Amino acid sequence: MIQYHSDSAIHFHQLITMFEGFKTLNLVKMLTFNLNNGYIYFLTHLVFALPALISEDVNLLVLITRWVTTWFALGSVVVLYSLSRKSLSQLSAIVICSLVVVQPMFFIASEWFRPDWALGFVLLLSIWFFHKDNQLFSRSFFIGSILLGVAVSIKTQAITFLPLLFFYCYFGPLLRLNVGGLKRMSKKFLQAFALLTSTFILLTPYVLHPVGFYGITRRFFREMSFMSTNTFTDVSMPFIERIDLINRHFTPSFVFVFILGLVVLSLYQAIKNRKTLESHSILFISISSVIIINLLYLLLISKKLNPNFLMPVFMSYPLVLLGLCKNWSILKRVMIVTLLLFSACLSLSSEARTLFIKQELSKRPDNLRRQNFILSSIKNANTTEPIHLLMSPSIAFQVHYLPLIRDMMISMIY
Repeated sequence: MIQYHSDSAIHFHQLITMFEGFKTLNLVKMLTFNLNNGYIYFLTHLVFALPALISEDVNLLVLITRWVTTWFALGSVVVLYSLSRKSLSQLSAIVICSLVVVQPMFFIASEWFRPDWALGFVLLLSIWFFHKDNQLFSRSFFIGSILLGVAVSIKTQAITFLPLLFFYCYFGPLLRLNVGGLKRMSKKFLQAFALLTSTFILLTPYVLHPVGFYGITRRFFREMSFMSTNTFTDVSMPFIERIDLINRHFTPSFVFVFILGLVVLSLYQAIKNRKTLESHSILFISISSVIIINLLYLLLISKKLNPNFLMPVFMSYPLVLLGLCKNWSILKRVMIVTLLLFSACLSLSSEARTLFIKQELSKRPDNLRRQNFILSSIKNANTTEPIHLLMSPSIAFQVHYLPLIRDMMISMIY
């Protein structure tokens, strides 16, 4: 018996529809997407999952999609380590990477057939090329811009990271009040933005068709309306619940507040020492600004908050520490590392506590009754085919949306 995550079930349906489109040369099925996840994301999974799709092996299909997500997660850690090693020692780079690995959401999201880790990997790779460029606006700068376009084509949430390109181009001239530099940067920014847009269109070909353009814009504005209406109600999610969500899925709130304070302090120091600002510092300041903008919107403005929305922020916030650790004294570095190691221990203990609670909840009478009902339903099904079960705590699904080929389907909505 296989249990699907609710969103993953829709993604399986989308992947199989795309495969059937290629198999029957049906252009509509090839390019029809009802989610804000891009064509390149599903095409990547289609390539790896071809053996499972051809053989109609659902078990292998589930396994491959989890492998791909895990590869993106591990790839993100590798890119983060490579970035850290450019500025810090090996031990310090490992500590920076551990900030991501010890977050409970790192492991939770690695099991989902969702684009969150693919988005995180491409965003970090884009930042890697910006760091390599070092404000020279060479080929690496334009490669980083192209990767931002790839990120948007994977998931439209990447739009919230597009200010990174603007800040990277304009922070230096603005802080130094260099009018000539502003004109030069405007040309580079427009070139990079044109590359970014072209990449998005190339990887999202259905946007060129009127129906496809209408569909993707309708989906985008629908998602934005959900963010302002909490999807099912006009009641805003309380701020304390948002902080609790950070505690449970990412990092202890006091560490989060401490690092946020460091971000604000780094911005203040950058403005104060703007005439002697290093090139790499401009990149880290740009990242800090993007993180602050995202957090202000998600924590204070939007009515709806989901751990997936916070993932790009909390998987990239260790980059802020790179600029700080490089410029600060040894004593301050030791203090930061000590605090972060303490944070890692708390995160691991939180994850262990969560697993214990899940085990205890599974022993509750209502859950036991639900499991007995599921098992009795399967026993009375009189079928030798595999059973695939969609477990969804909050979202109702129509049966024909389930991505299963000739298999018995049971939908338990509770």
